[in-house]
Amino acid sequence: MTAIKSMTGYASMQTCDPSNNDVISIAIKAVNSRYLESLCSCNYELGSLEQEINRILKNKIKRGKINISISYQLQDSNALELNTQVLNSVLDHLSMIQKEIKLRNEANHTDYQFDALRILTFPGVAINHAHNADSSSQAIICSTISPEQEQIILNLFNQVLEKFDQQRIKEGESLQAILEQKINKVEELLSFIGAKQPYLVSMERERLMQKIKGLKIDIDPSRFESEVALLSQKSDITEEYDRLKCHTKAVLELIQPNDQPYEATGKKLDFLMQELMRETNTLASKASTLDLVDIAVELKVLIDQMREQIQNIE
Repeated sequence: MTAIKSMTGYASMQTCDPSNNDVISIAIKAVNSRYLESLCSCNYELGSLEQEINRILKNKIKRGKINISISYQLQDSNALELNTQVLNSVLDHLSMIQKEIKLRNEANHTDYQFDALRILTFPGVAINHAHNADSSSQAIICSTISPEQEQIILNLFNQVLEKFDQQRIKEGESLQAILEQKINKVEELLSFIGAKQPYLVSMERERLMQKIKGLKIDIDPSRFESEVALLSQKSDITEEYDRLKCHTKAVLELIQPNDQPYEATGKKLDFLMQELMRETNTLASKASTLDLVDIAVELKVLIDQMREQIQNIE
């Protein structure tokens, strides 16, 4: 089973109500979020169905800001009807306005014209029952839906959610490949550090000896060895190296596919990136050679790149 999923994705589907051919459309899209946030928008009242949709969503999605859009579009040919009460009221007022305009036309020698189409578009004159989820107009739809319609919506939602999840898995596979590439590079750099560790004490000894020779002074051999031991202790990176190896191994275990039930790993991976960066900073402060400093800088860049990608992981 895949080990990681992306938090971002989009999926949409539509179906028809077999009883009346009304079109039901559902779309799900998601962006990154620290926690699970869901917003359901539709052009009619869902009632208790919205709670069931959120329950299904929470069982499938663990993190991300999820937007669910549900549209029920009537296919009735008589979708547009006149609101005669509002229309008559408008016409009555127009009659009064006409009288006032006639007086002004005679006084000012002007000629105001009226357009029936503009009257028809007066707010509230016509009510459009057909409504698309992307339309900004207000649609008057039945406030309740039948149990059969609820089941149709739930079935479609489950299909869209599965399609949405498959897209997250596909994106997760891409993220996995990127992280594995970065982790392999981290392991290469750590292998360089491991190869240098046995020689760090002798390098400190040689560096101190050359410094003493440059100063042209004599020093007691026991004092010299004490100074070498002190410098070696200060520049000892064994603990940081071991922890970096351990954290790197943990990252690989989290991102590689396994037979275990899926578990959201984004927060764990983000924590490991923090630990990797902390150990790398300590290693950089203890680095006694320029090549170790360069390696520490490369490690920081790689860790920062991985952390940026991990922000997309559920």
